[in-house]
Amino acid sequence: MNTIMPIYRGICPHCGGDSRVDSIVNNGVCEKCMDRGEGVLRVYMDFVKGSEGEFEHFFEELTGFKPWGAQRHWIRRILRGENTVLIAPTGVGKTTLLIVYAIYASMRGKRVLYVTPTKSLLAQTYSKILTQAGRVGGGADKVICYDSSRSRKSREVVLEKIKTCSYSLLVITNHFLLKNYGLVSSCRPDVVIVDDVDSLLKSEKSTYNLIKLLGYTDKAIELAKKRSSILWKLMVSKAYGRNTEEIIREYLEVDGELEREIASTKSSQL
Repeated sequence: MNTIMPIYRGICPHCGGDSRVDSIVNNGVCEKCMDRGEGVLRVYMDFVKGSEGEFEHFFEELTGFKPWGAQRHWIRRILRGENTVLIAPTGVGKTTLLIVYAIYASMRGKRVLYVTPTKSLLAQTYSKILTQAGRVGGGADKVICYDSSRSRKSREVVLEKIKTCSYSLLVITNHFLLKNYGLVSSCRPDVVIVDDVDSLLKSEKSTYNLIKLLGYTDKAIELAKKRSSILWKLMVSKAYGRNTEEIIREYLEVDGELEREIASTKSSQL
């Protein structure tokens, strides 16, 4: 029996054309882009696939089992350098994947910041990272954690390492980031992992700090706020049947300016 493979309109992220879903899942682009991409695009996709295999082997080394369906989907996005949100029920392996990726990235020369919502989860995460990094010789001496329950001397040692950027992987809480943003941001991370991002985004100041930590400029932040405000005004105007031509023009101008500002900024991965 032949399998019916649906075609989705405008799904290709590269050309905006139609594509079968399996081509997007396996290649990241439609069949036409793959056919045309004998140069850079095909090489890039081959590289991503090779990286996936390497990472999946690394994942199995650390955890003892292979990543399953949802994790493989997340892995593909993470290895492409995309900002990725992991949404799934408790117990499906989100934190496990985040911990493995934190170790993987830190072992490949990237500075990683891992943020947890609570002190208890901080301790659990740090313990798991040390245990798993030890299995692959992951430079556990470069993994540090700021725990306020430790002795004053231990805390001072960690603070000094943060200040001098003497770490590859730093584990902290939301609260520590909020209170010590200046210290943490003095060594901008390449990768920021936030476990339970909802708890961090409850605070406007924490949200602002996170965006700044990722490398976005004040101008980009203000433009993003302005775009949201214009979009809200546009929705209200349409609901009341008002003329929206001028608002749409303003939105497109701000949106274009924001895209150009973001394109000129080298941001960290979230």
